[in-house]
Amino acid sequence: MTTEPKIKDEDLRSFYRKDYVEKFSTSDYQVKRIRSVSEMIPFNQNDIVGDFACGNGIIADLIYGKIKEYYGIDFSSEFIDRFKERINTNAKFKNINAISDDIVSFCNSKANFFDKALTLDFSEHIYDKDFLEIYTAIFNSLKPDGTLYLHTPNRDFIVEILKDKGILKQFEEHIAVRTGKAYERLLPEIGVQNIRIEYIRHHNILKNLHHFSYLPFIGKYFKARLLISCSK
Repeated sequence: MTTEPKIKDEDLRSFYRKDYVEKFSTSDYQVKRIRSVSEMIPFNQNDIVGDFACGNGIIADLIYGKIKEYYGIDFSSEFIDRFKERINTNAKFKNINAISDDIVSFCNSKANFFDKALTLDFSEHIYDKDFLEIYTAIFNSLKPDGTLYLHTPNRDFIVEILKDKGILKQFEEHIAVRTGKAYERLLPEIGVQNIRIEYIRHHNILKNLHHFSYLPFIGKYFKARLLISCSK
């Protein structure tokens, strides 16, 4: 499956304006979701972490004491403004940086810089062409032994299938929900190695469907989320 552009870039960017930022920033669910993902990533005290499409930087609150330095990058000045408000009122955030910038431009100035690159709930927002451009830049920003992480919906999940068929409503910003196999095809094109895909449960009430993921033949339709890691 290849995702082809159906929405213009300027229209995509309009999804992430004030209303979206407000809804995202005040959601307790988002904090719980990001905490769950962060606990699956082995951070250490020497890590310099890049969080791409960081939004309002929720994960920074969860990992600032476990790492050396954090850089949150997002094109949305609204999100970054929200993030900076927290940084400026918390002395504990001495190792936290929030940057409003285009990811490709930022990464071009940070070659071989990051130990870990995070893209949490981002890749489903971009078409394949943009994926390859952006993720190549992120890959180049990693140190030679760095690790890239993706957290994203799984298109094989029964709920995503129903959305794809129009039975359930898809989030308008989710323009490119992919299967694990689609990522196995795309990621080698940017040069990564050792692709590992973990199929994990959802973070809301749908997590209860994960029990069915162990069933033969139909189990793959109950694996809601993908946590992918790969190395440089």
